Amino acid sequence: KNFDLYPETSVGTIRQWVETETGLPWVGRGAYLAAYKSVQSELRPAPELLQLLPEHPRSYFVLHIRRTDSGTGDDWPLVEAALLKVQAAHMHGWYVVSDEPREAELAQRRGQALGLTVLNLKPLPADMGGTDAMLRDFFLVQRALGTVQSSKVGGYSSFSNVASLSGGAPVLMPYTPKLGHLPELWVREGNHGRQLPLIVGGDADRFNSIVFNRLKEDGGSGGSGGSDFRLRRVLGLQGVGPRETPTHSNNYR
Repeated sequence: KNFDLYPETSVGTIRQWVETETGLPWVGRGAYLAAYKSVQSELRPAPELLQLLPEHPRSYFVLHIRRTDSGTGDDWPLVEAALLKVQAAHMHGWYVVSDEPREAELAQRRGQALGLTVLNLKPLPADMGGTDAMLRDFFLVQRALGTVQSSKVGGYSSFSNVASLSGGAPVLMPYTPKLGHLPELWVREGNHGRQLPLIVGGDADRFNSIVFNRLKEDGGSGGSGGSDFRLRRVLGLQGVGPRETPTHSNNYR
């Protein structure tokens, strides 16, 4: 069976292993998912990766561009609408990560044209490679205020979903996934105890509400350089424009 990094896909597999190979009783879906969430929440970057990440967690958003999947079509019009709604509510900057460098560069330019403040990660040291870049991006998503996920229509990304799951951050999918696909099942079955605030259909208002609550937990600013969306609306501020060109990595889902 395909784990695909989602907890519910592994439930049946592990139950089968336990019952057929060990003869031990299965602990049950709820207990397994609770244990999964507990372990996920303890994931931390190694010191050498931590120094490559922004100093302040929950002080930025991530736009994850997933392109090496089997979906069709370009979801950018839906992504753009979602980004504009998030940008209108929050002043935080954005990092772009992707499995396809050319698509990431295109998304960077598109984001800057929308008025997003596009941020730059520290470059990898010479002794680090693709796996390190992948892990850096994973923990970048894990520590974000939230992630907007872009994929070919009909596709989805385990990568940013699982990274967000481990950090408790919301993920906004601009379109509604196909019936029976993992994200659709995840949402239809109640996110299995709301382990992951996975938001489909471009519901940016709900995404913004979750982000605002996360900011309240952090005292309002989400680290340094942030501002909650109420202040943004009161001031009538627009996007502050481009700042830097981000880096990105590939070879992950």
